[in-house]
Amino acid sequence: MSYSATPSTLPKEYTIAIKGILSLFIVGTHLCATCAPGEASLWLQLCSALTPLALAFFFFFSGFGLMTQLRLQEARQGGDLTKYWSGWLRKRLWGLVKPFLFFFVLAHLLTIVAQGVDTFTWGALGERLLASWSGLRYGVIGPPYPAWFLGELFFLYIFFFLAFRWGVKRWIALLLLVGQTLALILFASRAEFGGYWLRYPLCFAVGVGFALWEQPIYGFVKRYLALSIPMLLLGMVSYILGIVTPGLQARFFVDTYQASLFLLPIILVTLARALGLTKLFLAHQQGKVGRSLLLLGDISLEVYLLHMSFVELFHSPVLYIHSVWGYTLATYGATLLGAYLIARYLRPLVRG
Repeated sequence: MSYSATPSTLPKEYTIAIKGILSLFIVGTHLCATCAPGEASLWLQLCSALTPLALAFFFFFSGFGLMTQLRLQEARQGGDLTKYWSGWLRKRLWGLVKPFLFFFVLAHLLTIVAQGVDTFTWGALGERLLASWSGLRYGVIGPPYPAWFLGELFFLYIFFFLAFRWGVKRWIALLLLVGQTLALILFASRAEFGGYWLRYPLCFAVGVGFALWEQPIYGFVKRYLALSIPMLLLGMVSYILGIVTPGLQARFFVDTYQASLFLLPIILVTLARALGLTKLFLAHQQGKVGRSLLLLGDISLEVYLLHMSFVELFHSPVLYIHSVWGYTLATYGATLLGAYLIARYLRPLVRG
């Protein structure tokens, strides 16, 4: 049976919907970071706790999506991928750079609004641009807020191309991908980049590996369901310990927390299919909830790159919202509306 004819554990529509939900956690965790101790609502605290797992899922989906597309093209073209790889890397990298440039300009414009148009000076703008540039030494990529997610994917796309372009055996290519990623992590640690550069990139390789052996992994989970559920609970406990004890330096807890970021995406997506949740969503994706989640997933990149501008704007000298719930609702509302309008009317300027 060809790969294209095999039902996937992660249908495209299903991953889009999950990305939409995960993007809400990203917004919430940055809102939580602006709150005073004890001020954050339960929702914002939950977002802060779940964001590391959400980011692990984003990288996992990125690797899974690239490998799945490659396998589908291989099945359709009978193994001849010359046309598929032509211009592949250029298009993928431009697909990351283009939205970054758009939101870099937009974020600085909104920063001017947040600080007050009447107080704007070219000198102040120049200082902010220099701050964005100087942050690169720590892996902090503007606009002017950290968009490290795009920067790290930039390298991972290059690694994927170098590993799989020349048709070596897939397990060897995966090892090459892992080796390059480990080299990136080593460089990031020596360069004193933020911990996020070290924590998530291997989740991309996990997603690639899952796409390669998706059916055997799913078959194992379904066959040994009674074993999979304790594995899920173990992963969740390891994750929770890593969240509630962030200052704990014990090597055991550091390693098990990191392992949970690799394990949980695999266990959760395979259990979702085994328990019928994936099928349930696909059967109702044309309903109001399904369409809303698909729309939210479709604009998740815009939400990610836009939300920090409103996080700052609504806690700025121009417009400071004191109520936590008012601040939360205003930021979510402005972000979702802005992301939708940009995706709806300015997509050619944003998407590669």
